[in-house]
Amino acid sequence: MIIGTPTFRASPNFVRRAGLGGAEAVRRLNADAAKMHLEIQARSEHPPVFVAGVIGPSGDAYQPGEALPAGEAREYHALQAGALASAGVDFLYAPTFPAVEEALGAAMAMGATGLPYVVSFVLEEDGRMLDGTPLHAAIERIDAAASPAPLFYSINCVHPSVAARALRDEGVFSDLVARRLVEFKANASALSTEELVRLDHPEGDDPERFAAGMWGIHEEFGLRILGGCCGTDDRHIRALAARMAGAKGYDRGSE
Repeated sequence: MIIGTPTFRASPNFVRRAGLGGAEAVRRLNADAAKMHLEIQARSEHPPVFVAGVIGPSGDAYQPGEALPAGEAREYHALQAGALASAGVDFLYAPTFPAVEEALGAAMAMGATGLPYVVSFVLEEDGRMLDGTPLHAAIERIDAAASPAPLFYSINCVHPSVAARALRDEGVFSDLVARRLVEFKANASALSTEELVRLDHPEGDDPERFAAGMWGIHEEFGLRILGGCCGTDDRHIRALAARMAGAKGYDRGSE
């Protein structure tokens, strides 16, 4: 089980907008969040549980035009990455990055902490990031320029049906993608981003339908770390866990 700190918006831009202060407030918020999750980890009766220190983009996750260039992004994300690493999380996780250059900068900042880290992209149906970069090109860019490279890559914040359509394209699911893409954390709703942001409530599929879609992704593409993003709740995760527990070769101790 992986639990992520609630720090997607605990970076300098958002902390300042909330009127909470500057660098010291960023350190404090991230340290408090990590402490809470490490306490949950310590109380768990079902190990192993890993705590991911979560780092979001500097701007709107659905607006690639707001993304920082790599150099600025490295400087921007270094403060939060360092705070989470110092607080004792097991690894760092940067989800919902809309542009490859800011994702690269975040990767550089996370790598500098010495912790393992994971980068996660939003993927369109055509297999491109929101800035238009093909998935394989984004992975190639970060693997070549970040040292160390990410532990693996992830996609998140899209519905299983959207991810499946993208990955079924042979030009998207290349040998590189098959080797480096390990995780999928899905939205519960197939509505587009434009439709979802106009709602005044979370929207999602029936939990069993969600679990079936996620398990289909595992069976078809081999992605083996599965979880929920927008619109999912404990019902969706319980349904997915039950699907995993009942599957041959996916019992406790397997990947």
